[in-house]
Amino acid sequence: MSMVSVWWIVTGLLMIIEMRLGTWYALILALGTTCSALVAQNNHSVIFQLLIAIVTISLAYIAFYLDRQRRLIYFNQYKRQLAQRPHQHISPKYLEDLDAGQTVSVFHWDQQGRTKVKFRGREWLAETAMPGCSGIGRYQIIAVREGALILAPYRGVDHFSYGR
Repeated sequence: MSMVSVWWIVTGLLMIIEMRLGTWYALILALGTTCSALVAQNNHSVIFQLLIAIVTISLAYIAFYLDRQRRLIYFNQYKRQLAQRPHQHISPKYLEDLDAGQTVSVFHWDQQGRTKVKFRGREWLAETAMPGCSGIGRYQIIAVREGALILAPYRGVDHFSYGR
């Protein structure tokens, strides 16, 4: 059996392991063995094939590690910003834009002006944006604050009751 076949078999086994376990590390190893298989097809020595595998795996691991560290740095910066202003926290802009303008139905309010509404397949805690506004009916989401939907009375055309 040639070295090319050995490298491709090892690559296939590593890909099966990666699909079963879902780890990036097995994928990185498979990348290294793939590069070694390509080098083996050009009839380079076994030492050079191993060197290519080691260099490829090392570079891929370093890239994976640096990307992970970058994400942790951004996450820690976001946590620090939230700690400096916990009472003013409104979700990141992309989440706020995703929910703003959507409508929900409110069936009751508690004494503090809060309720639970069904939105996107689950129950959410919701608060009224205007004190004293606690009627039942349709409300529009204007923001998301600390995991709670901030609601204002819906003033648009209600497609469900249009024409009645």
